[in-house]
Amino acid sequence: MMDPNFNYPKIFEHNYPSPYQPNHYPQAVDGGNYPNGYSSYQRLTLRDYLTVLFRHKGLIVLVFLGVLTVVGLGLFLQTLEYEAKVKMLITAEKNPQAPYLRELLQYRQAEITLTQSEIVNSNAVLDRTVDALKLYERPVHEGNPPAKFIKGLFSGWVDFVKEKTGLGTNKIFGPYVEETYLSRRTVENLKKRVEVEPIRNTDTFVIRVKDTDPMWAARIANSISRSYVIFDLEQQLAALESKYGPRYALMVQVRNDIDHLSSTLDGRRISNLEAIGPASVKIVEQAMPPLEPVGIPRWLIFSVALGACFVLGPLVAFLFEYMDPTLKSTEEIKHMNLPLLGFIPKRYTFNRNYWMQLFYESTYFAMREKNVKSMLMVPLESRKDCATITAGLGRYITQQADQKVLLIDGNLRNPTLDQIFQMTSRSDGFAQVLERKVPLDKAVEAVDSNLHVLFAGKTNMHPLRVLSAERIREVVKAATEQYDAVFIISENPKFYKDALIFASCVDNTVLIVNEGKTRSETARSCASEFNHDGRNLGIVLNNRRFVIPNFVYERL
Repeated sequence: MMDPNFNYPKIFEHNYPSPYQPNHYPQAVDGGNYPNGYSSYQRLTLRDYLTVLFRHKGLIVLVFLGVLTVVGLGLFLQTLEYEAKVKMLITAEKNPQAPYLRELLQYRQAEITLTQSEIVNSNAVLDRTVDALKLYERPVHEGNPPAKFIKGLFSGWVDFVKEKTGLGTNKIFGPYVEETYLSRRTVENLKKRVEVEPIRNTDTFVIRVKDTDPMWAARIANSISRSYVIFDLEQQLAALESKYGPRYALMVQVRNDIDHLSSTLDGRRISNLEAIGPASVKIVEQAMPPLEPVGIPRWLIFSVALGACFVLGPLVAFLFEYMDPTLKSTEEIKHMNLPLLGFIPKRYTFNRNYWMQLFYESTYFAMREKNVKSMLMVPLESRKDCATITAGLGRYITQQADQKVLLIDGNLRNPTLDQIFQMTSRSDGFAQVLERKVPLDKAVEAVDSNLHVLFAGKTNMHPLRVLSAERIREVVKAATEQYDAVFIISENPKFYKDALIFASCVDNTVLIVNEGKTRSETARSCASEFNHDGRNLGIVLNNRRFVIPNFVYERL
């Protein structure tokens, strides 16, 4: 027998009042209802925020892994580019006899620099570099190993299609056209990787070349700068030849300079004196292989992504919490103007039996205080969970209070009590008692000396024709005369309205809702339907989850 004066331990739920007070939840100050069960005088605490984070910890981890995986994979497959640069100077002082240079001196220096910058990126300069270095023979899939592998697959697939379809340039036009096509394509690709940047308020500009290989970046930059110098010398040579003829001594010197620079187009480093040269444009600084790739460092990108995860994860968690319409805590139930009888922890939860016993005790004391003998158990989600909770409550009362209890399976469509007790349901049951085919005492089966069960039975009639309110009252009255407590299990009211018929025939009704599954609006609507005549004993929150770990909870 339970001792009502025993000081039971406090329930593991913040701000959780005594479970033995039927109407223990205070109303809002202004009498209104508030979203998520919070009244106007309640403040959100650190524990409330942590509850949201721990409840959606799986989602937060998924966001972490998703973002870091995408960023990491992108960085892993990223083709690193290195940038080499050559600094050029425009003097326009060599061989002033040439009309070309005299006209050049008449323009403003800024315009000269911009003009020469365009010349650097012209076909006349880049063609010489591509031919000298044979860049068209370099494989397309350059870069770090992952990028090479991906690009190699794509390139191999393209070559396979060309071979099978006969669309290759070589097969259509011959090898010469194939080589010309590759050369032109290489020049166009090189233009995308070459930038010319004038230096403000100076006569200098910088040639920048990007490539996946730092050594090749330096070679190409040096080759382009020297090809540009050769182009400038050729301009002087053309001007001198038109005025003095091919045997002029200065022309011989210019040709020798062109031949010498042409031998250095392979991009190797030469002496600074040779690099300066005799042309009106001079190489001030040759390109060196860059040590680091251009762009934002990988570690910085990954660090930013990691930091963003710490913000994005909680934001997504709170967004899902805001969009989730289901009941998630006992705090959300109190604004329904119904007492919370207790909660049943999720299966395999630590100390589940303790919390179930605490719920049984609170329910029993509430029944005794209100002198309730017949009770309707209404599931808003799982019928089997409702039957399990009802059976456990019946066993508890019979064992602890030494009272006789009758469990009635009023779900004629989908019986569940026979599965709970693993007993074969007889054809004679509750349906036959309602049809007056079998008396109550003959249809009841004993589980033990104090616990008896009335299974649903089998009938060919529609349940609504069998479930007569007048007949149910007669059966409930007869049952309460023989038993100390009678519990009836009904069908989910979201699908059938059988529970409303039962509710008018019993002393009280208990709604069983599931955390994370039952919508708040559904619970509120059902509560209002069953509370029109004050026959609601309370609500049971099933599958309650303690999302905050105990060692964290105790320190908050």
